[in-house]
Amino acid sequence: RLQCYEGQDETKALYEWDYGKQLLYTQILREKIGQLVADAADSAARDAAASAADLSPARLSVEVSGRGDAGSRVEVVVRYRVLRPASGGAAPEVLREAVQRIPVWTTAPTAALNTSPVFAAPGVSIGGAAATACGDPTQPATPACPVTGTLAPGGRLLVEVAVTPGSFQDYPVGERTATETLAVSFFTSAGRFTQERGAPTRDAPTTSTELEDDKLVAPGGRAFVWAVVRDLRGGQAAAGPYLVSVPATPAAP
Repeated sequence: RLQCYEGQDETKALYEWDYGKQLLYTQILREKIGQLVADAADSAARDAAASAADLSPARLSVEVSGRGDAGSRVEVVVRYRVLRPASGGAAPEVLREAVQRIPVWTTAPTAALNTSPVFAAPGVSIGGAAATACGDPTQPATPACPVTGTLAPGGRLLVEVAVTPGSFQDYPVGERTATETLAVSFFTSAGRFTQERGAPTRDAPTTSTELEDDKLVAPGGRAFVWAVVRDLRGGQAAAGPYLVSVPATPAAP
């Protein structure tokens, strides 16, 4: 949480404040790097790929510290810094910085730990039909990505997300019991959503939006869609990508 650290702001952070987008970006980056390495035919190509992804002349510095609470909880604080070495013995320049807090219990916690929300079956529906996510392209024999819907030129396509009722956990807050609030974020590589966020509830665990053929042009006549659900207590889950066909708009006569 950037606001917990004096002097930290989003211009010096490695991660964006939008945690849903951060989680999604991390998933895509991991897949892309894995595909790049898998496509390397020999060690020389892999070395070239690694060099292209190198931060040089910058370097990553990791600092770990800890602090204890009054009880059995210890918090490990990890600071990640991307540094650029300076010449003439000067202190290195900090290009980016991020802070990660990891709670550790020295004894078993008395309350149940938070668990991540779970997508229902089917978790995502596009155009009224259950959507099938694309396979991991870094894995061998991955089948071609199935088309889960078609967005007509100038039209809209319904996108629905459902989570399990058990994803809404009850937890103690002082002397009362609260229920988690879930938030769903929608992402697309082309077009735009009528609503970028949804708020399912335990009684109504499904939320929806519509993908419009507007703003961003679909390269190659296709768009990819993702959904991220968060419980605002640290639990999250991502679904996708889902392939949507976007035919080109017919030329005017």
